[in-house]
Amino acid sequence: MSKIIDKKQEIETEVCHIGVHDMQLAKEYTQALDSNKYPNDFFPELCVFFRKRKLSLCVDNHQEGILITGINPSRKRTEKHDDDFFYTFKDVTIGEMKKNGNIKVGYWRQKYKLLGELIKETAYLDLYPFGFTSQNGFEDLIEDNIQFRAAIVSITQREIETYIKPILIIVANKQSSYYWGNEDATWMGYDMEKISDEMELYQIKGFKNKQDRINQDLKESSLSGSLILFYGMYDERHKKKQLTAEEVKKIYEMAKTKKQEWKGIK
Repeated sequence: MSKIIDKKQEIETEVCHIGVHDMQLAKEYTQALDSNKYPNDFFPELCVFFRKRKLSLCVDNHQEGILITGINPSRKRTEKHDDDFFYTFKDVTIGEMKKNGNIKVGYWRQKYKLLGELIKETAYLDLYPFGFTSQNGFEDLIEDNIQFRAAIVSITQREIETYIKPILIIVANKQSSYYWGNEDATWMGYDMEKISDEMELYQIKGFKNKQDRINQDLKESSLSGSLILFYGMYDERHKKKQLTAEEVKKIYEMAKTKKQEWKGIK
């Protein structure tokens, strides 16, 4: 699915440039795979398991545009890597189309159809940069490891808040939607207001005042005023509910307007 990049080499190609920022982000994720940090978790071998499998991370992300999020990358059980591997969103979508005339991986093919020309203004990030093909299996694996989950999602949230700073977020994985904050689960803890009767489209108002919100030192959210669309339930099995690239473009233009209005108010 992704181009394998040796992070020990100095790399700069037309497709993928691993910059200082991306290397620091990868380092933070790797450092978080220290089981000694999570003495209360039920499965300390989890860190060892993921450390052996290495990271799978989207890099060279666009800033202050659209962000698509998943929960974790797919990875076949037989795949083995001696190092972390990195890819760009353009590489797995536009790059694949130019190279092969099609996009073999259905997940990326959906994103290509969904975004059209907006791919160039889109970042991609999984909440967990650890490859595991079965999503249900991944969820089962990490379910009881609350400290571990909080540590990893905390890093991801900081990347979104301090670097990517999207105007529009498209949550492409249904099971990851609760990480953004609702009545049953706080996690990243965003306060949101629904602004559409036709789709699960919300405007972020800031952070909730919750003691269990991760990244408590983040007092003000850079995402305030941005729009977030929970789109994970609409895939190729639900064609009638799928948005077109033109519809996404209209939502993005709305997001730009809403963000400017929010800045004007503040």
